[in-house]
Amino acid sequence: MGHLCACFYTYAAKLAALTKERRMTERKKVVLVDFDGTLNSYKSGFDGKRPQHLPDSPNPGAIGWLRRVYATSVYEPVIFTTRVLNQATGEDDPFVVEAIRDWLINYGLEKMVVHNLRITAKKVPCSLLVDDRAFRYEGKFPDPAEMTKLTSRG
Repeated sequence: MGHLCACFYTYAAKLAALTKERRMTERKKVVLVDFDGTLNSYKSGFDGKRPQHLPDSPNPGAIGWLRRVYATSVYEPVIFTTRVLNQATGEDDPFVVEAIRDWLINYGLEKMVVHNLRITAKKVPCSLLVDDRAFRYEGKFPDPAEMTKLTSRG
């Protein structure tokens, strides 16, 4: 009887590993999308005392693009923003996450889509990063003048 149990558990472990592997290969490619300056026009800047205050409108085409990416069977957009980081706890602030969800809904993204989006300050493994302040490394690091251009507004 012991041998039968051992065989069953070995089979169950192999099945679980195969199922996990299949889920991994079927998983959508994560696209991290910055919020401030990429989705949100960010004209008013950031108010650290009121991170849930979002007075600016979306950049042109941002909501439609997010909708199209979400609708694919290939990509999972994840909003990646330090705005939601609670400095005291190091965790995502649920009130700021909810404020971003409300902002997305107010600007026309469907509630079902919004409530299925991950919004986080944690950099999760991804296939692509869409950000207004990113530098694409292609074997050459940016010089200080390029860095100044990337980090200044206006």
